[in-house]
Amino acid sequence: MTLATYGNEGVWAAAVFYVNEGFTLYFLSAGHTRHARNILAQPHVAAAIQE
Repeated sequence: MTLATYGNEGVWAAAVFYVNEGFTLYFLSAGHTRHARNILAQPHVAAAIQE
């Protein structure tokens, strides 16, 4: 999944591994990554899944 976020440094897209339960998506990421910091600052994200 590609996760797009926005924070103090602008927009950012990161490829992350994920699992789903129905329409709920879960991913695990280290807290120091740019996308994790962005989510803390601005919790609105966009995601794209490529199969």
